[in-house]
Amino acid sequence: MKNNHKIWGDFIFLSIIITSGFLLAPVIDIGYSKLFFDCIQRKFAYADSPWMYLAFKIISYSAKGLTTAMVCWLAYAYICKHRTEQMHALYEKTLYVAIASICNFSAAICLKHIFQRARPFNIVCFGGNDDFSPIFEIGQCTCNCSFVSNHAMIGFTLYSVAFLFNKDAKKFTLLFMFATLMGLGFGQLRIMAGKHFLSDIIFAGLLAFAISGITYHISCRFLPQIQPRSNNH
Repeated sequence: MKNNHKIWGDFIFLSIIITSGFLLAPVIDIGYSKLFFDCIQRKFAYADSPWMYLAFKIISYSAKGLTTAMVCWLAYAYICKHRTEQMHALYEKTLYVAIASICNFSAAICLKHIFQRARPFNIVCFGGNDDFSPIFEIGQCTCNCSFVSNHAMIGFTLYSVAFLFNKDAKKFTLLFMFATLMGLGFGQLRIMAGKHFLSDIIFAGLLAFAISGITYHISCRFLPQIQPRSNNH
C-alpha cells in the first residue's frame, strides 16, 4: 500500500487541481446545475419528485438510525471494554469513528455559516433572488446555506472507517471507493433537486477525507488499539 506521505501528497495535489478548477471556472457549478433545470417551468425538474422526496427521507432516517446504533454500541462497548482485548479495541475504533463524524459535520456546519452560499434554487438564474457566489466567496444566504453539503457528508464520513484499515491496501481501497460513491450518490440527488452545487459535494468529500485522516492520526496517540496490526505478527 502507498505510504502515508504518498497518500497525503496525492490528496493535496488533487485538492489543488480541483480548487483551481472551480476558482478559474466557477461557471462549472452553474453549468452542471442547468442540466437538471427545466427552463420552461422555471424550476428544477426533480425538485418535487415523489421518489426524490422518498430518497431524502431514507437517507435522513438511515443516518439517524446509524447514529443511534453507534451511540448505543459505544455505551455497551465502554461498559464491556475491560472484558476482552477485542472488545477494548472495538470500543476505541467506534469512539474514533464517532469523533471523526462529529468533527466532519461540525466543520460542514461552520462552513455553511462562514460562506453563506445561496442554494441553486435561490439564485437569480434559477428563479430566485440571490446572486451566485463562487467557492470561498461570502454569499447572501442567511440560514440553511449550501456550502458544503451535509447529505453528501453522510456518505463521505465513511472515510473514517477506511482509515482503520490503512495497512490493508485492498480493504482500504474498497472502503474508500464505497465512501466516495455514497457521498457522490447522495450529493447527486441533492444537485438534481436544486439543493446544492457540484462544488458543495466535491468539497464535502475533500473536507471529510482530510478531517477523517487527521483525526485518525491524532487518535492513534490516545487510542492505540485503533491501529491495524501488522500482517507480520
